[in-house]
Amino acid sequence: MKKTTHPDFTGKFVSFSIIGDDHTFCMDRPHFELQGDRWFVIGTVPHGCSNGDWSEGAKNAIAWDQVNNYLVFDSVKHYLNGLKKFKKYKRKA
Repeated sequence: MKKTTHPDFTGKFVSFSIIGDDHTFCMDRPHFELQGDRWFVIGTVPHGCSNGDWSEGAKNAIAWDQVNNYLVFDSVKHYLNGLKKFKKYKRKA
């Protein structure tokens, strides 16, 4: 198998967009794990990142080959502040 390098998300909060999906997936402190022959990004769903926080604290895994975009934040608080600005902008549009 070809050696692959991945971004270092150590201590970060990341919002992922997936090919063919309008929803974004948020993870706190994600890391990479090889499962079978496929790379996955695995992290914890933090408070404020799912409808009604139904998945708060759960582990989430996303196939790296399905990620088409990601945003890296310093913390959950940093992400939630950005999301608040986005929602305010969206209401005005």
